Amino acid sequence: AIYEIAYCYERIGNFDKCIEFYTKYIDNNPYSFTAWYNLGNIYFLKNNIEKALWAYDYSIIINDEFASAHFNMGNIYMQTQEYAKALEAYKKCEAIDPNDGLTLSYLGEAYERLEQYEEALDCYRRSKDITPDLAEPWLGIGIVLELQGETNQAINFLNQAVQIQPENANYRMVLAEALYKAE
Repeated sequence: AIYEIAYCYERIGNFDKCIEFYTKYIDNNPYSFTAWYNLGNIYFLKNNIEKALWAYDYSIIINDEFASAHFNMGNIYMQTQEYAKALEAYKKCEAIDPNDGLTLSYLGEAYERLEQYEEALDCYRRSKDITPDLAEPWLGIGIVLELQGETNQAINFLNQAVQIQPENANYRMVLAEALYKAE
């Protein structure tokens, strides 16, 4: 019941009460990796990055094969521009589930940020092959090709990303910049 109350507080946006109830639940069930994970999510929503990482770390200590905690840690590291740490977190996700297109796309972005473009392209292409309706890998391939001076080829991939997510203004901006560059 405590766990469900915490969930209800999460749904209505009362994060302080949510933390209180997840903490009570964890006091009685300290090995609940999902409770630690949910606590991490709430700390993240409150923009408390340090505590979010702390909670995700506990979740992983309890269950090292819990891909969602690794994935969220990777997302935090990407936001804090700790790309090498993000890369390691996403690699762990890939080891757990090598056929998750979203993870592969995020892994590609981490490689891209570290300027390891061939590795980034490999991840983006595998992501695109697994989930062709996911816009992120198409965008990623386009960005990397553009960075490598292959602007005309990049435009084809950027167009595909925009077709998948036509409402995404950022994707349109990247495409527009490539079109401008290609005159």
